[in-house]
Amino acid sequence: MNMRAMSISPALLGFLFLCSSGLLAQDAHTALFMDLAPQHTRLHLASRPSNGYLGMPLLGNLRIEMGNSLVHPVQWLSQVSGESEATFNLDAVRQSFSDRNDLSMDFQWDWLNAGGFSANRRSFWSVAVSEHIQSRIELPEDLMRLPFTGNASAALMASSLDFSSFQFQFSHRREFAASWQYEWNDKISSGLRVAYLQGLSYAGTRDNSTHWTINPDTYAWGVEGGLAMDVAGWPMANFEDSKEVSDYFNTKGNRGVSAAIALQFKPSEKWNGFIQIADLGKLNWSSDVQNWSIADTTMVFSGLVVDDTEALDAWPSDSLENWLESIGAAWEQAFAVDSSSSSFSQILLPKMSVGVSWQAFKTQRQEGTVGAWARSDGQGYWDWRLSYNHRFNEWVGLAFSHGVNQSRKSTFGLALCLNAGPLAMFVATDHIGFSKWTRIVVEQMKEGAIASEEEFIVPNQSHAMQLQAGLTWRFGWRKASSKHQKSNPAPNQSVFKGSSTRNPGMDSREHPGAVPCNAPGSWKD
Repeated sequence: MNMRAMSISPALLGFLFLCSSGLLAQDAHTALFMDLAPQHTRLHLASRPSNGYLGMPLLGNLRIEMGNSLVHPVQWLSQVSGESEATFNLDAVRQSFSDRNDLSMDFQWDWLNAGGFSANRRSFWSVAVSEHIQSRIELPEDLMRLPFTGNASAALMASSLDFSSFQFQFSHRREFAASWQYEWNDKISSGLRVAYLQGLSYAGTRDNSTHWTINPDTYAWGVEGGLAMDVAGWPMANFEDSKEVSDYFNTKGNRGVSAAIALQFKPSEKWNGFIQIADLGKLNWSSDVQNWSIADTTMVFSGLVVDDTEALDAWPSDSLENWLESIGAAWEQAFAVDSSSSSFSQILLPKMSVGVSWQAFKTQRQEGTVGAWARSDGQGYWDWRLSYNHRFNEWVGLAFSHGVNQSRKSTFGLALCLNAGPLAMFVATDHIGFSKWTRIVVEQMKEGAIASEEEFIVPNQSHAMQLQAGLTWRFGWRKASSKHQKSNPAPNQSVFKGSSTRNPGMDSREHPGAVPCNAPGSWKD
């Protein structure tokens, strides 16, 4: 079987960008300083959008984030330039497992979101009802390398294989949030967001201390440690019948709160900075709760030992079956699972953000802003991004960015906001690097000829992908349009005011005896 890897140009970039309006996204960092898009206030709470808005149901804000630091098929292939065949590079495979090995997918969609200014425009109020689904699994480095190195690696290094980093978590919650941004003066403004959390389902591991030791003399295995898992909102955890869909979405008993606070300061006309702390709070799970735990224990496995071969029956499978049953009973006794039904709390991971922006230029119709932003995600990783926003007018805004999400490889981002009358359409992607693809062709040879071919398209940089889109109804768009038309007269309309000889400042239309300065002859002509 031959394998060929052929690189292709990132032609799917435009396709991903256009189709992202039909997908979901998680925190489009590229649109951080884009005030034309109301969705930017999730990351920049102290900033206010340019208009009040009403989100279209289920379309006002759609998000997805997919993270992958586990599988990198293109990086595992080695191909000599000009050759058609490629081979697996085992060193590259092992090296790819030397850091993080996780897969994650986060969804969010808003059932409802709306916001508007107060009468004096110093306050901006907004509300949102949103659904959040988050999932993540992390596999230990030693576990991923085990198929390639075997148990001899631990014996040669005289150390144990560490499986304690194994984690799994899935959660589904609903948020009822309200936000308030207030402009104290021309230099300081603040933002406050509070949310009531309703938990629908949860499953997650905790207290993992599992290690695998190898005896360097006998190569016997020894498993040490323990593991626990909590589940809530799933009736099957208590061996009950499944819920109806309507019952699931109306689950009672899981409650919590979260808050975020931000401060924005503007020391000069061109400079702007902010600091923000988000996701302060916790969620208590008490509905359909089940807890499983394995206390710290040790189990030694020395393999299959046959001392008396004459004692074996004519069918050795019977002896093997008895041995497997004995070993299974020993493992079950060593790793006995304790269960309970105790409520538990899920502590949210606080996220601190700092940002600064500089207005590079501003004209009557255009404005350019350069911004830098960094955020700790509460797990020891930092997101950072440099962005450039260009606002062509009241209707069109673009943003370009470059940065890193959760310490993964850096990529570029692109965002667009288009105000078509009352409709404000927003779409963004933070990881254009995801659109670099490679075509892998697997050829099945038979009698020296190609019997069949299978093609696979895989991304070169598959560490993360973020997409976001939204469609909102924009308030006050008629005023903005009228203001723009007044400042930009039609081509056949004079840009100069007519004047009279008696009063140069008076419009010619207001004085019948005036002679317009931009027309030859008198007004009678």
